[in-house]
Amino acid sequence: MNKRFRNPVQVEVIRRPSAGKLSPVPPEPFTRPSSPSLPRIEELPPPAPRAAFPTAARRVRQTVTPAAIEALAKKERVPVRIAKGELDGKMKCRIWKRLHPKEAEHFECAYRLQEQHPHLNLNDAFGLLQSNMTVDEFAKRRARIKKKDELRVARASVSSLEIDAWFKVLMEAQEELSFVLAESTLRDKIRGLSPLELELEKTGLMEKLHIVAIARSKTWEQLTVQLLRDLKLAQKPSPVPRQPTQRPVGDPRPFLSHRGKTLNLFLRNGINLELPLLATGPFDLLVGTPGNEILVPLHALLGWNPLD
Repeated sequence: MNKRFRNPVQVEVIRRPSAGKLSPVPPEPFTRPSSPSLPRIEELPPPAPRAAFPTAARRVRQTVTPAAIEALAKKERVPVRIAKGELDGKMKCRIWKRLHPKEAEHFECAYRLQEQHPHLNLNDAFGLLQSNMTVDEFAKRRARIKKKDELRVARASVSSLEIDAWFKVLMEAQEELSFVLAESTLRDKIRGLSPLELELEKTGLMEKLHIVAIARSKTWEQLTVQLLRDLKLAQKPSPVPRQPTQRPVGDPRPFLSHRGKTLNLFLRNGINLELPLLATGPFDLLVGTPGNEILVPLHALLGWNPLD
């Protein structure tokens, strides 16, 4: 026997008896085991009512309003988007401040400044912090920017077709014109036109800010006989500010309703014109009568009033 096997397997040999010694055994008849009879479905009793288990009250989600978002943002001193996210079930404001400490500090300073000056909105508070200005200086700068934007919109709302057509007629006819300046008048012809300059035949380029009025030479000669002038301004004309918002008259829209009416125009070199208004452009007025028009730039006006 192999020593590797500690527990040897014992095999029992069953010898088959000889055929002559076996006697047939009749099989037992098969009988189904007795089982209780199951009732039919029709005979089953109705199911017992299900017991009502207590359920947790459902949380009713309230509508997030802009006022609620703004109130939470001011309370937590976070951006509006973060406050809206918390009300929508997203990130909490305190977690956002923990993840973004530098940005949270900037919002803390902006909200603190807004509390000290309630007339500032959040964007103005950030702008004030970045500009290193005082509140008064920042307010003046904002007022200048606002006035500049309003003037740009005002000029864009007025068509320049009539003024451009008048210049085109003069350039095609090559008529001699009188260019009235602050202290003198020169005669020349227009060869080219640009937004800020006029190209003259003899003088060359001339900045429009120097011009007080433009008319045909014969028209201006007839008009100078009856002109009224302020002697003080005639000796020392009023300068033209470079900033359009600092000029006495810059918005062309008030003139639109006075088309065809006589206006009193007070120019910066002391000249007073009392003529009917023919057309209004973004930067100029056309006054007088057809064929004897006079162009008056808005920057040359110190004041005006309707006479009709």
